Amino acid sequence: MTAIRVVCRTCSAEVNSAEVDVAIRCSLCVARALVAQLVSEYERLWAKRTRYRRRGAPHAALEHQIGRLAVRIGGKLHERIRNPQRAGELLNQLLSEARQRADSSGGKILVPRFGHELVGEGARA
Repeated sequence: MTAIRVVCRTCSAEVNSAEVDVAIRCSLCVARALVAQLVSEYERLWAKRTRYRRRGAPHAALEHQIGRLAVRIGGKLHERIRNPQRAGELLNQLLSEARQRADSSGGKILVPRFGHELVGEGARA
């Protein structure tokens, strides 16, 4: 029996029909959506850590909190993605992207200017 190939509506990747959900999203996109809120929290904490380190403030408790959050994100990804190597790669990619976004803002909290809107899940205006 041959598998039907479909295109993911989110990332446009071609995957087997067995690997998509009802909204025709691949398993990686479903997993990304599942942990999006936790990843944004990780990004916020990473920016806070950067601010604390720059000012020389104690941040050991913050390091532990970031570590616990990373473990929670990894646990959710491993529950959703069957291949442990693929789940680990996605975890590393998501956390790296979050750190880069936090570092690119210089550890500051970004507030949109009038007429600009925030894009992405969990964006508030």
